Amino acid sequence: MLAFAFVLWVMSETTIDDARPNLLPPDVHERRMRLAIRAARRSVDLGGAAIGAVIVDPAGVPVACGYSLVAPTCDPTAHAEVMAIRRASARLRRFHLPDLVLYSTLEPCSMCLGACAWAALGGVVFAADGKCTPIEYYDQHSYRACARAKCSRRDGRGDPLFVLDGVLRDTAAALLSG
Repeated sequence: MLAFAFVLWVMSETTIDDARPNLLPPDVHERRMRLAIRAARRSVDLGGAAIGAVIVDPAGVPVACGYSLVAPTCDPTAHAEVMAIRRASARLRRFHLPDLVLYSTLEPCSMCLGACAWAALGGVVFAADGKCTPIEYYDQHSYRACARAKCSRRDGRGDPLFVLDGVLRDTAAALLSG
């Protein structure tokens, strides 16, 4: 009975705006994206690509962040989004994250988008698209997956993955080109 009362209390504390990122005003997305941009700068400091990601809960509180560690660790799977998903899953001790939203400075590649779908994230918000990436170390064709994601399904769920693009695009693009 106590557990049921707790669930009712949590549900009463969550507003529709908190649970559905498409209903949030643009300034909320911008504040959250700035956290991903900060993570991207950390990646650059470590010798990685200027890509950062942050996963936030419905209240906007950061749960985990990640940054590209591909070059520093010689691990081709150490993308910022994957690192953030790994950290969020470890911290929360679960691999389905439908109540969380990932913010990334760059449009997730097909591998990262697949990880987002497998994690059943509540949404993906990104700044710059694949056209903003330096040609020397990115396959720009792998960054077209998000355009099709609006009709893709999240793992184990019937609803599509929410995708929003272009949040602080110019800031992220400048960081990527620098």
